[in-house]
Amino acid sequence: RARRGADGLWSVPPATAIRGAARLDMPSLAWLGRLSQESVELAGRLRGDVTVGGTIEAPRASGRVEGRELGFTLVDQGLILAGGEIDLDFDQQRVRLERLEFVSENRVRPRENRIPFERLTATPGRFTARGELALDSGAGDFRFDADRLPLLQRDDRWMLLSGDGTARSTRESLVLDAEFRADAGYIEFAEALPPSLSDDVVVLGREPAPAQDGGGFAVNADVRVGLGDALYLSALGLETRLAGGLRIRLQPGRPLSAVGTIETVGGGYRGYGQNLTLERGLINFQGPLDAPGLNIVALRKGLEVEAGVAITGSAKRPQIKLVSDPEVPDPAKLSWIVLGRAPDAGSGADLGLLLPAAAALLGGPGGG
Repeated sequence: RARRGADGLWSVPPATAIRGAARLDMPSLAWLGRLSQESVELAGRLRGDVTVGGTIEAPRASGRVEGRELGFTLVDQGLILAGGEIDLDFDQQRVRLERLEFVSENRVRPRENRIPFERLTATPGRFTARGELALDSGAGDFRFDADRLPLLQRDDRWMLLSGDGTARSTRESLVLDAEFRADAGYIEFAEALPPSLSDDVVVLGREPAPAQDGGGFAVNADVRVGLGDALYLSALGLETRLAGGLRIRLQPGRPLSAVGTIETVGGGYRGYGQNLTLERGLINFQGPLDAPGLNIVALRKGLEVEAGVAITGSAKRPQIKLVSDPEVPDPAKLSWIVLGRAPDAGSGADLGLLLPAAAALLGGPGGG
């Protein structure tokens, strides 16, 4: 019961009991996607109930939220999660995620026919997560797993992913530990990369990014990724299957790093107007993710002199040179690649064909 104090002000005793309830009913989440500037689509519906009890001095709240037919789509990237459901309850001590689940059917067939598509997509892929978060300390413990989840669904960017992991948090940090494998995939890029500026180029008038002071929320991640036996790549003249694995790590104050090797398995390289066979294709990671070491050899096979290109160095500073078996001078190597024979020293026609190939070799990848 409210009381009036000597100062004339009304107050309610702290021990006064309180009781209340509220209900959430959101039949569609589509409008939330339209608020984003990106190509994001959301779907599904939410329902929830909240009850309040206890006293003014010690209130208690609890509730439950349920979501059904949830969907999340990044249109440009081809990321589609569908058939989602969530069951979540909470009180003043913790939030408990009973279940978050997406059961997503594959909607797109990739351009690569070597993928065992029917076997892998006979049943829908699945992603599930569960865990809880303590509200007083921020301590969270979540587990998640995926089984043939159709992560990318475009005919030129298509991937099924399986794996599991954990996420543990405090108010100041998040620790992610996971292991994934590509059940199958097909990645295709344009024949030429879009233009970009080198890391050492300074644009006048543009403020540099502020330096990180190491404070704030810290994220540690340790993610192992296996490429499986059905991940195919078509990019910059390269047609091959990728194998191997990486361990990717993120630590506060350090750049994203990786350890491991990606290897090409079979396939070829379209360069200088010819189809070259990949003799060796190794990409070695031992540090920053954007600067792996290269060890690639591609040859034009079946000729008296098998000539081609070798690419070494790093992805940021690749070194390209001509190679052959048996060894011949570089002009002859180029002739065996482009013309399939030794050069004719007196032929201006040969020179006209070889000069563009040489320019392509020095000026960029592939050479068409």
